[in-house]
Amino acid sequence: MSQTDELSQQVADNAERAVDQLRKRSNDALDYSELSLSIVEEMLAEASAFIADMPDDRIDALVHLLGCYILEVGTDVLYV
Repeated sequence: MSQTDELSQQVADNAERAVDQLRKRSNDALDYSELSLSIVEEMLAEASAFIADMPDDRIDALVHLLGCYILEVGTDVLYV
């Protein structure tokens, strides 16, 4: 497996993890559609109100998972 393939797989895996972990909060709306990005935006806006109280590792994890989700949505849009 090339490094590019490996990175693509990691992004896809983390996007799936975001969907799983945020299923309840998103009302199961993270479906890799462009419209689902508005849900991501809402969640990030909500989280920003608590950012000062969140541990750095939790902030990093949230940003990483949602960043991978956004990348995966973009990839899906490009290759459909």
